[in-house]
Amino acid sequence: MNTKLMGLAMATVIGIGFVQAQQQSISQDGRAERIAKITFNKGLSNQDRGFIKDVAVGNNFEILISKLADTHASSQWTKDYAKEMIQEHTGVQNELVDVIQQKGIDVKGDLPKDLQSKYDWLAKKNGADFDSAFRTVQIKAHEMTSSKFKAQIKNGHDEDVREFAVKTLPGVIMHWKMAKTQTTMTGENKMTGGG
Repeated sequence: MNTKLMGLAMATVIGIGFVQAQQQSISQDGRAERIAKITFNKGLSNQDRGFIKDVAVGNNFEILISKLADTHASSQWTKDYAKEMIQEHTGVQNELVDVIQQKGIDVKGDLPKDLQSKYDWLAKKNGADFDSAFRTVQIKAHEMTSSKFKAQIKNGHDEDVREFAVKTLPGVIMHWKMAKTQTTMTGENKMTGGG
């Protein structure tokens, strides 16, 4: 057999094998399709996407309930803490928007039913009742948020999302400590000695 013909025959066999392998991988359990979706979603896993969505919703909830303090709170600590939460969570939300845009995902900050119910429950309270309920919600919310951030740091896949979690977690812990000890970052209830 002549060398050119042999080379052409081998190339044809290799080409057919490659096409069959491609067809086989696409048809096996849809794996190629899932891989393509991950690629087009800029590499974000379900863990990463879920974390980003949870943080967006959590920030929105924090800002909304903290705005209630302006008209519903009676204690100076509640009012000062709420102002700081609006400022802090707005800053975190702005940083999160950068990550969201960079990763090309769609995130809505709409409150789910459970958080909307909690917001409505707080909105019906005034004075000392509001102060007490607001503080309890802040403690529980920051405990839950802290757990989510720690899980993202441990189990997240995307380095940028993980870096956001590492950078933001100390603030979440500080907010929890402030709610527990009824301190703030500034003003007459200022935290001393790192809380």
